[in-house]
Amino acid sequence: MTITLVFMMVLGGIFYWQTREKSEIHELTTTPSASSLPARLSLNDQFRKDTGRNYADNQILWLEQKDLTGDGMYEYVVGMAKEREAPVSSYQWQIFASDGVRYYVVYNREEGLYQAPEFHQQADINADGKEEVVVTERECGAHTCFVEVFIVQWNGTKWVNLAEGIEAFPGIFELQDENEDGIQEVRMEGGLISSLGAGLQREVTLLYAYEGPMKGYALSRTEKKQNDIYFIMLDANEALRKKEWVKAGELAKMVLENPNMTDSGMAPERSRVRIVSYAGILAMISVVAQNSDDIGRAEQIRQQLEQYREGDNPYVEAAQTLLQIYEETKDVSKACSAMETKSLAGGEAVADFFESYGYAQERMNLMNICPLLKL
Repeated sequence: MTITLVFMMVLGGIFYWQTREKSEIHELTTTPSASSLPARLSLNDQFRKDTGRNYADNQILWLEQKDLTGDGMYEYVVGMAKEREAPVSSYQWQIFASDGVRYYVVYNREEGLYQAPEFHQQADINADGKEEVVVTERECGAHTCFVEVFIVQWNGTKWVNLAEGIEAFPGIFELQDENEDGIQEVRMEGGLISSLGAGLQREVTLLYAYEGPMKGYALSRTEKKQNDIYFIMLDANEALRKKEWVKAGELAKMVLENPNMTDSGMAPERSRVRIVSYAGILAMISVVAQNSDDIGRAEQIRQQLEQYREGDNPYVEAAQTLLQIYEETKDVSKACSAMETKSLAGGEAVADFFESYGYAQERMNLMNICPLLKL
């Protein structure tokens, strides 16, 4: 008959059950509470002991330990290099949680990770009473790096990413409490591809706000840098399509008053005269849309455009058509439609603002030359 003797030893807060049978000793480690981390072990050593993962110190990029679920047990969040010696290094990051007996992986990111993930913080960033883990991943191509955001939380039933789909290039990431309500927004800055073939570009800032546990973080605002007359003209066109008459007028005026403003010097003279002339048309539409009797101001703008009557620029004649039809009909939509027809009379190749565009360059559909028809 086999006799089994069971006794308990307490070592530094870790419980060992020792069973003597056939000279075998088995170890069962219960999960320490968040307040019982043994002082004699480093965090890396404690992680290895609790999880059974023998990640070397030089593999571990960062390691955080905190109670993320509110159950009194701490979780581990770890980022690591998987293959330091490989021609292409690979990385992963994981969250380990405990069921009260053992630790196991509850969240894992590794596929396609060839840049080291960056840990930002563990905190309740959206004031919902739950802790979030904030990590960013970077993926780089030939010319540009994309940054993807992860805001991972235990929602009571599963681990979820509240920042699903948030990424930007080249991707400058920041958390900020914009309206000082205790809820941090995600701010992403980027928009520039580092390639000559990408064409004229501008920086874009995307702001994501927290919209509750079902939607997570969603895009709330886009801010586009107005550093070139081409982009300001595009924004003026967009404002008219939204019936934002004052804003459209202010943007168009900015182009007229700064006809040489460019961030890159990429716009040739042929393009510049078209951009400024079309911005003048948008300014004229804005004027009469706000005050139907202000034909005099619209005529002043038209006369200002005469200096750009050169080559095959169609927009000076189109501005004249716009004013003529408006004087006859007092209908800004009809005048705008006639202006569009006149602009396209020489074909799209003449009406277009650039002879060629970069593959990443913003473009205005020439069917939107009269923005009032696309309301």
